[in-house]
Amino acid sequence: MSTTLFAFLDESGNFDFSLSGTKHLVFTAVISINPIQSASRMLNLKYQLLQEGLGIGTFHASEDRQLIRDRVFSAIAEMREMTAHTFWIDKRALCGRVIEKVELFGAFSIELFDVINQVRGVDSYDRLVFVFDKFLLNKEELAFRSIVTPKFSLLEKPFEIYFHNVYRDPNGQIADYVAWAQFVNLERFENRPKSALPKSATGLSRIIL
Repeated sequence: MSTTLFAFLDESGNFDFSLSGTKHLVFTAVISINPIQSASRMLNLKYQLLQEGLGIGTFHASEDRQLIRDRVFSAIAEMREMTAHTFWIDKRALCGRVIEKVELFGAFSIELFDVINQVRGVDSYDRLVFVFDKFLLNKEELAFRSIVTPKFSLLEKPFEIYFHNVYRDPNGQIADYVAWAQFVNLERFENRPKSALPKSATGLSRIIL
């Protein structure tokens, strides 16, 4: 049976590298060979909340009430079918530099390549699908593809790269929650959200630009 590795990718923090911007920027990849299971868990929670009178359209960690966050983190903690890895940038070390979003996404993707290649092992998969947040302009997407395609081709597996509004996808919402938990831990030493994550979702690597 053909096995596809899916990676859903989201970021937390902002792209402002001045003193008024966030101190950190994080990118999270939620990785799964069975994204239907994790998506079903998120949808099941959504419908439970609707039935309880809580009109949740989509889950978004930075905007959700604490009650909702607690329920989402509880659902994520029970997910055994996915892992997550987060990559972070200390923007204070880059203050004043002009850094294009394409460069940031490219650096993140190259680090992701190493995680998939070394930790996950590509021999177990027949194809890879990467779903990035729809954050880049069309011309930036083309520039990004030119950066990462030669690198991903080294995996010697067919792969697809998509740009979607990931907040509309249940797995994208998981990536949002994991990214936010890692971000607030780095940004303001708020440990509670990160401590609610399963161990499989706490992988963390620093990106040096």
